[in-house]
Amino acid sequence: MFPISEDLKKKVYESFNRTEVMVNTDAETIKKWMKTQQHFPEEMDNSQIKNFLLLNKFSIEKTKRKIDMYYTIRSLLPDFYVTSNPKLENMQQALDQV
Repeated sequence: MFPISEDLKKKVYESFNRTEVMVNTDAETIKKWMKTQQHFPEEMDNSQIKNFLLLNKFSIEKTKRKIDMYYTIRSLLPDFYVTSNPKLENMQQALDQV
């Protein structure tokens, strides 16, 4: 989703009283939960899960709800997500203009 420097990551973790080990453990907890959710079409990688955790102030339950909402919206609006893939050539051209 979005890259952050190691220095910034360390500061963020400190501000939320988290460590790399704690965040990795939380990400694994979310990943295990995601495997039980039959309606999720794919498995997220750890960096995506960690970004969701960060956006939800490292709350596991809030992160679960947001991931569930993310996949629900993707299933309701598939055309939006198919045509807005940032890796598609037309999207790259649009991003290059910004």
